[in-house]
Amino acid sequence: MRRDRSRVVSSPFFFPISTGSTSLTCNSLVDEITFKLAEEAKDAPTATAILGPFFRADTPYRQNGDNIVVTKPKDGEMAYMHGRVVDFDTKKPLVGATVEVWQASTNGLYEQQDPEQIEFNLRGKFKTDADGRYYFHCLRPTPYPVPFDGPAGKMLQAMDRHPFRPAHIHILVSFYPEKYDNM
Repeated sequence: MRRDRSRVVSSPFFFPISTGSTSLTCNSLVDEITFKLAEEAKDAPTATAILGPFFRADTPYRQNGDNIVVTKPKDGEMAYMHGRVVDFDTKKPLVGATVEVWQASTNGLYEQQDPEQIEFNLRGKFKTDADGRYYFHCLRPTPYPVPFDGPAGKMLQAMDRHPFRPAHIHILVSFYPEKYDNM
């Protein structure tokens, strides 16, 4: 499904402050309140994060070492990303953890927004190997601006802030130990 750049996506966890602005939302407040309560738990070492409107649960699995760049922009630089997923307490590898990644292209658009990108460009799901490792090729992340002409832009201008998000790639790790016998 293609989306207009300024269209807000609704979900139970996404509460827009104003129509047309996806950069200023109440979900940040809800997330902050939730994390303050969760951080007291013994097994909560990682802060929560908001998935945002461009996360896709239907992203296909890829093999470690694959390239998530299907439609490479002319100004794109390739990068190799890798990491290791381990148990917080034991430091043992989490075999079979799912690592989901997604990123915007160099023009600041995700594939749902950009008709020049094919579906599932710049995203993938990976399973960690026997050492808890994952690895893939992607674009070197680039900074991009949020829409600056609506209410969010006016607020950023009033605060004397620029509209650019830092270069980044989204990573979401999930692991269900009852499915695996490596703990």
